[in-house]
Amino acid sequence: MKLEVEAISQDTVKPSFPTPPHLHHYQLSFLDQLQPLVFMPLVHFYPKYSDTNLTNIEQSDRIKKSLSDALTRFYVLAGRVKDNLYVDCNDEGVHYVEAKANCKLFEFLEDPIPGELNKFLPYELDEVNELPAAVQVTFFSCGGLVIGVLMSHRIIDALSFILFLNSWAAIARGHGNIVTPPMDSATLFPPQELSGLNMNIGITKDNIVTKRFVFDASAIGSIREKYSSDDKSIEYPRPTRVEALSAFIWSRFMASTQSKPDPNKIYKIVHALNLCTRTDPPLSFDYFGNITRFAMSVPSRDTEESFHGIIKPMREAIQKIDGDFVKMLQQGDVYLKYMKENISNFVKGELVTLSFTNLCRFPLYEVDFGWGKPAWVTSAKFTFKNLITFIDTKSGDGIEAKRKVILDELDREIRRNFECRGWLPLVDVDHPFPTALIREFYSNLSVHSDDSNTQYVMSWIRGEKQRAIQMKASSKRPRVESSTDVASHPPSSGDPTAKEHINPTAAVDPPPFSSSDASIRSMLDIVMTVQVAHAWTAFGGRAHGASGFAC
Repeated sequence: MKLEVEAISQDTVKPSFPTPPHLHHYQLSFLDQLQPLVFMPLVHFYPKYSDTNLTNIEQSDRIKKSLSDALTRFYVLAGRVKDNLYVDCNDEGVHYVEAKANCKLFEFLEDPIPGELNKFLPYELDEVNELPAAVQVTFFSCGGLVIGVLMSHRIIDALSFILFLNSWAAIARGHGNIVTPPMDSATLFPPQELSGLNMNIGITKDNIVTKRFVFDASAIGSIREKYSSDDKSIEYPRPTRVEALSAFIWSRFMASTQSKPDPNKIYKIVHALNLCTRTDPPLSFDYFGNITRFAMSVPSRDTEESFHGIIKPMREAIQKIDGDFVKMLQQGDVYLKYMKENISNFVKGELVTLSFTNLCRFPLYEVDFGWGKPAWVTSAKFTFKNLITFIDTKSGDGIEAKRKVILDELDREIRRNFECRGWLPLVDVDHPFPTALIREFYSNLSVHSDDSNTQYVMSWIRGEKQRAIQMKASSKRPRVESSTDVASHPPSSGDPTAKEHINPTAAVDPPPFSSSDASIRSMLDIVMTVQVAHAWTAFGGRAHGASGFAC
């Protein structure tokens, strides 16, 4: 069933108390000015829990009243941005939309399509104009609901965004001890004259495709091991989950976007970093505004590189975002020169970036309005190409990664994936997984091509059901329980390529590897999930590294 969302009412929610006159002028900081003029989206999905007796009308009233109270404390969000210089905190309010969906919540969550997530948002992401924030609440026929929130990146960063959401939800639960966060970032990073500097470079709406994939614990463990170092002099030789995933995605990105290295282009990894702990003295994490900047590294283009070629350059770039870097930001003009050079190279096509935003360990799943915590939290389809967003899964030990790419680049990637060297190319999940990659994976593990397991997998992957059935019957191999619940994620019935997918629950069982062969088992889980699921969950333990990541 195609998701349809229909707006049924629109309103403006204003602060419950007027903002004092001396707070009407909120000065944007230099870091605010450097942000693109786009909305940041977050979408929270709430099922109808059995112990919830509230009607949709009662839930709506609670959401609106608590939002009004929250805006009294976060008064900047109820104002209007003026001339890229300040916010007129005039209490005009937040645009609020109520809508209804044509299905039950669980039906959508069974096979969520990333491209449909924007239907739960009240605006397109580039329609920000003067608005700091907007909200849409969508009700499902089962009683579940979705709260989609947009925040102007010109006003706040992701940490402030999540701080607001949790404060708003706490007010809805009856907590009255919510304080107004510090709102004086312009004194730390004074605004600058930015005439002639376009911060929306790289934003596009054309042919953006958002993809999500699923990994299991052993797969992430294998990736971390792949990018670990044997050098005993390195303080943290094993990368964190985010480091390892960044390196892995980078290697696949390089393998798929360049058939031949272009010596005239610079390829960089970009990581967004919070500066609160890097200022002198350090700032509290409840600071309001944009307190983030980017670390840019130039890793090796060799797709077979590991720690020293990819992880080490990333760590070194992040370590340079220190107190001296913050002082340069506070001076403004020095950093502006650096920014203009990078933007110029980007416009000329000389700079190619792969950007990462890490929302792991943020309390996204604590946003409880009084009827339970969300079942799923995600972002939406951004307007940036080559952007990876990491978000925790509900369990807290997983990572959802969403990749935004330009359609023609994705098509080229699909065409090349049979030649792509490595474990897992980032391919369109609507296309069958390349068997050539499986063969290479087996060869790397010294599994011979005439091995019966290999032949069985090849038959299963190719869809040669009769041959696989015969092999299975002759070997009497037991079925293996996959750590990924592929059966709960069938291909969408509306998918024109659904007939090309292999259904592991149909006539052919998944290849029967023993649980002791973790590396092969992990790869199999990836293959199965890429073919039949539209999510990417990377499980792994928390680790602390020199990079500044703690995931």
